[in-house]
Amino acid sequence: MSAFQFRLPRFAAYVNAGAVGTLAQYGVLSALVLSSTSGAVVASGLGAITGAVVNYILNYRFVFRTTASHRKTAPCFFAVAATGIALNSALMFTLIHRFALGWLAAQCVATACVLIFGYGANSLWTFRADKTQTLRPPTQLKLRYPKFTMPEITRARPAAAEVTLPDGGHARRLIWLLPVHAIVWTIAAWLSRGNLDTQGDMVENYVWGVEWQAGYAKHPPLFAWLTALWFRVFPHTDIAYFALSALNAMTGLLGIVAFSSQFVTRRLAVIAGMAMAVSPLYSTLAIKFNANSVLLSVWPWTAYFFVRYMHTRSRRMAIAFGALAAVAVLGKYFSVVLLTALLLASLARPAWRTCLSGRHVLLVVAAGVAVLAPHIHWLVVNHFPTFAYAHERTDGTSLAAVARFGIYTLAQMGYLAPSFVVTLLLVHGQRAQAARLMARSVVKPSLCPDLWWLTLAPLIVEGIIAVLSGTQMASVWGMAQWFAIVPLWLVVLDRAGFLLRPERGVPVLACYWLIVLAAACATGYVGALHNTDDAAEPRAELARAAHALWNQRFQQPIPVVAGSGHEARSIAFYSDGHTRYWDMFDPNATPWLRLADLEQRGALFVCEERDVSCIQASGKLTRGLPVRLAVSRHAWGRALPARNYLLFVLAPAH
Repeated sequence: MSAFQFRLPRFAAYVNAGAVGTLAQYGVLSALVLSSTSGAVVASGLGAITGAVVNYILNYRFVFRTTASHRKTAPCFFAVAATGIALNSALMFTLIHRFALGWLAAQCVATACVLIFGYGANSLWTFRADKTQTLRPPTQLKLRYPKFTMPEITRARPAAAEVTLPDGGHARRLIWLLPVHAIVWTIAAWLSRGNLDTQGDMVENYVWGVEWQAGYAKHPPLFAWLTALWFRVFPHTDIAYFALSALNAMTGLLGIVAFSSQFVTRRLAVIAGMAMAVSPLYSTLAIKFNANSVLLSVWPWTAYFFVRYMHTRSRRMAIAFGALAAVAVLGKYFSVVLLTALLLASLARPAWRTCLSGRHVLLVVAAGVAVLAPHIHWLVVNHFPTFAYAHERTDGTSLAAVARFGIYTLAQMGYLAPSFVVTLLLVHGQRAQAARLMARSVVKPSLCPDLWWLTLAPLIVEGIIAVLSGTQMASVWGMAQWFAIVPLWLVVLDRAGFLLRPERGVPVLACYWLIVLAAACATGYVGALHNTDDAAEPRAELARAAHALWNQRFQQPIPVVAGSGHEARSIAFYSDGHTRYWDMFDPNATPWLRLADLEQRGALFVCEERDVSCIQASGKLTRGLPVRLAVSRHAWGRALPARNYLLFVLAPAH
């Protein structure tokens, strides 16, 4: 083409190729900046060079699909890239030094500008149609719809109708959209949040996990172990923690795809991952890594190995299912809901029921017991503290539990609405009939009995438990339970003869990502503008000030920190990994440390200015005067108001 024509599918492919190149660029940028090898501007330029090489290969082979000589396209492409690098560096310099924007936020703005420039220049010049030859479009297949059993669908689309669609081999490769989705949400979380989470759960995960206990006061140990293991490798920064959250969600989405492939073709199974990716369950809620969100990665794979065991009845699948079931329990005891639901699904299907009496069921039990044995021993030795914590959540009335469960169910419907919409967008025509069929599949088990039980049994079990125990269900408790809902929709749509177009997921997700990043920037800026606690609370800055104070006095890292919960745990997290946390208000929650240990090693007590109980207790333990600190943070080019803290020093014994 001699004139520029905007094509959304090609632009979406260009955006996703750019996302892969950007991953390489951000990796180089972050490595150089965080290691203090170079400044942000120079590191950004080197990262852009790396990204340009990756981008050229992807654009040449997959986006513009040219067969022209590299001697023709490469100079043009890298001339555009060089201009983009200059534009990128100029924007970085301006945003960092003139507008005092953080280096990563500045890079996001620069990347968006360079993306628009690069697509236009490469379309008009580098890969222009009269300058290069393009490959033939993918092989077209003709599919003939089978005869339908549902009268309304038969009227909507006759059995003899023929429709062409691209080769499904390309659709199976769309699995790479899920890693890109994880990268987008890592960046979006970093842009929108001034701290990890306002409740302090994520720093609590860390201070528990570094002690490597077989259990903790509130929960079993899986999510704490994963957190501690992650930060043995990665730096103690917010964006690294958000990357762990996104990786956990991506692992669950891959599990949903694998689970779906047991019921539909791989070409369609990828739709399940794309559809669930846009649900708040695997995006906004998943970014807060804790005992609830860790189940996102475990439950789908547990269900996958359960189905594989039911289908193959092999020893390996029995052992894998038993081990994963135990891992789910180590994530949270709420996983009993999943295991009960799987049992109900087995009882409801005659073909599966026979597996319950087979000899391999002993392997399932043995594998589960082997994985759970250390935690069971810990429970016995410590007199079941996690059970006491769980019991505190079951002191309501049955009537209140029923009302709360109704709200809980409505919340689940809201969480699934985006996935419902995305699945419909990938249906080729007759979406109204498809929507009715998808809704009917949830209330009509006969459309797909196997998947119906796997989809709805967890909700049924939750309702029974909530009413019998008087539990007030929180909507996030069941965030991992919907691994089978999109596979159920896909099966009933496929059996009814609807065409599904997985390749449409590329522009759909590309638009979704742009909306997410724009919303993240707006959320972060508005939070800084209004001085919200999430935006203005200087947890990382307080940690740096506290470590500097201790190092100045004792020339060593802080050995133990205590005091106001969020602040003290944050000081432990934003450290070099040698600072431990002691709960001064509930010492039984941190039994690995005693007061005598603090007196021997030394400790820092940090109190928020308004935390009177912390100030009084810290003064009594240290018998000294506090150091008053006023700490502030900068966000989105703004200096936010300072917060005041009191630090009490318990000097180590010499």
